[in-house]
Amino acid sequence: MLWGRMIINKFNRRNAMSLIELIVAIAIMSTVLISILTAMTAQLSMLSRGKEMTVGSFDNQSEVEKAIEYVESNDKFSSGDFKEILEYCKKLPNREDKEIGITGIGSGSVKLYMVSMLNDTKRTVVYLSPALASDEKYTVNLEAKNVDIFVNNDSTKKVALITGTPPKVTGKYTISGSNYYKSIYKWYASIPGIIEPQWPNDYEQIIRSVKDTELNKEATVELPDLKNYTNRYVMFSAQPTDGNGIRGTEVSSPKSVLIQGAEWRVGNFPWGDKNSNSVYDGFAVDKDVQLTYSMIDGNLDYNMLSVPIGDTGTTDIKNSSLFVPRELDGRNKYRSSIYGNVNTGNIYEKDIFTSKSIDWNVQKAIHFANKIISDNAPIKIKTTDGQIVMYRFVEIDSSGKPKLNAGVPKLKEPSAGFKFENMYNPNRKYTNLGSEISTLDDVYLGAYGIGKGFIYLHPFSSINAKNILLEAEEPITIYNSALALETLHGDDNTMNRQIILKSVKDISIKNNHGYTSSYIQGNSNTKSVIAFDTDKNISIENAIFKDIDINLLSNAVLKGVSWDFGNTLAVKDGKVLTLSKMPDGTKIKNEGNLYLGATGGLKFTDRIEEVLTKPVKIELNYPSADYSKIIINTVNYKRDLSMESGFEDIVEKGNWKNLGTSGSSLEYKIDLINNVANITSMKIKFDGHNELKLEVNKYNNSVNTKYKLYIRDKYIKDKDNNILEASIDGEI
Repeated sequence: MLWGRMIINKFNRRNAMSLIELIVAIAIMSTVLISILTAMTAQLSMLSRGKEMTVGSFDNQSEVEKAIEYVESNDKFSSGDFKEILEYCKKLPNREDKEIGITGIGSGSVKLYMVSMLNDTKRTVVYLSPALASDEKYTVNLEAKNVDIFVNNDSTKKVALITGTPPKVTGKYTISGSNYYKSIYKWYASIPGIIEPQWPNDYEQIIRSVKDTELNKEATVELPDLKNYTNRYVMFSAQPTDGNGIRGTEVSSPKSVLIQGAEWRVGNFPWGDKNSNSVYDGFAVDKDVQLTYSMIDGNLDYNMLSVPIGDTGTTDIKNSSLFVPRELDGRNKYRSSIYGNVNTGNIYEKDIFTSKSIDWNVQKAIHFANKIISDNAPIKIKTTDGQIVMYRFVEIDSSGKPKLNAGVPKLKEPSAGFKFENMYNPNRKYTNLGSEISTLDDVYLGAYGIGKGFIYLHPFSSINAKNILLEAEEPITIYNSALALETLHGDDNTMNRQIILKSVKDISIKNNHGYTSSYIQGNSNTKSVIAFDTDKNISIENAIFKDIDINLLSNAVLKGVSWDFGNTLAVKDGKVLTLSKMPDGTKIKNEGNLYLGATGGLKFTDRIEEVLTKPVKIELNYPSADYSKIIINTVNYKRDLSMESGFEDIVEKGNWKNLGTSGSSLEYKIDLINNVANITSMKIKFDGHNELKLEVNKYNNSVNTKYKLYIRDKYIKDKDNNILEASIDGEI
């Protein structure tokens, strides 16, 4: 038995694993499994990252293609302003643009503009170059011809009336050439509120599509849903594409067509436009919102407004534009501190006359064709994603209907000799030509929204207040209108009053030929200033500034402008003011001061004396018979010469040098005429005000040397780029 047990125990030991063997086996299996799991995890991670990179790459490519399409379709692509247009491309948090200069391409160096998209997984970079694009050898042998817009098959019509039976508005074109594939057609509509839209800046694309057409055969494209573009101008364009996918030139129609609908400016209630078609579609939750006079006579906030609509509940004006027409239930006869007893002469024309503060906060645009008259309350009008437009009035007949001319409402015309300055001096007079906002308190207009937040004043509009602030995310444009600071009881010259025009984009005061000048008036009893606050461009034409200083904070162009004696037009250091006469020859009337600071620039589009009634110049003269002292006078303009204070320099004969530090506006040069060898050294000193002194050492003090001194202002140039300078002859 013992022997048997021993045999069994021996047998069992031979078929079992020892603890060491088990541990080793587990270790080997763990190593293998870990390797497999690691490989699988890495593979899954690579697949996931590959997906993310692919998605990121396509997202980046989409954004870059948008930028490239915008650049290529812009007429500035091949011009010096190319860099500017990149700023208008859509900006995203992961977008990076910069300019890169490279050499060795073509005949010299070129500039590349990098459009780079970077997200967490992928960077996509594209380089754009107008210079290389202009040298590209590939040409598209295709052309869009006979591009035009037809109204009911008539190419001569420029208005499509949609108040009756809607007409057909069609775009037509023909493609000629070879290697043709397809054509791209586009419809554009003018930005709402602009009266004379300029192509292409004042238009936005509304339809873009691809069409199969045959070569040399007329293609026709109809514009659908005309009601969506009521009271806007439309343009049409066609662009061929060849078999390689390369596009030819986009050709636009030679004219625009106005889609003329019902005239909202003579309506008798304000309303919220819910579907952005500028037409009141009816009082319903899913359509437009009719408002009452009381809703706009005070506060109007789209976040809080609730309008009852019978038994169906309430609605609001979120995502709406506000329209304020002329025939409201307001007043057309009243007495106020601003105006006396006023009667518009038409029972349908009524003003918003209120003693309340006005505070409108509208999500989209505000279209205003009325008057707000308030004696002593502030007026604040703001949009978060839309424009603010003040309109010119239309003629209204005895029944309250707009007077028409070929189906288009007639605009009110001023009487012969109408001038804004005559309406303000000596006393304020009531005008009934265009929209007005007047109060003895402050006025604020704020329009926000990229691509939408602009402020636009149609001709004969006016804003009158204690202080005025217009602030916009897009351009501010004023046509033949008036801005005035009200005179209040107790005003004195220790007080400051201001008009501020502040925009992220351009600021313009424009002129419609034949209309009265725009008029900007300060408060004659206080210190008054108007500031054009932008980093972009300023343009002012045919405008009269009275009793007010003018501050230009960016590059500006002035045509036919005038400002009063005793007032100053100031240019910010480093900025350039370009002066020009009007097309009819009207000069700039610079009766007041022109202050150019230390480094403000001045340019002219014509000869200086043809542009300014009081030409700018430099005068040099001797205060006495001592020819070593020279007085410098800048005539009809002023400089800050403080950086030249205490200046002293050794003269280098015949060379232009700064009269002061490198930032100095003035430069000097001295030519010695005779007895040059008698001069051992010469110094020039300047007191930082107007006196310049020459000090000379000579071999023989009894021998004099004749000289010619030149002084020039390096920041003032005429139309031929010649620098403004003066000279004087002397002897030392």
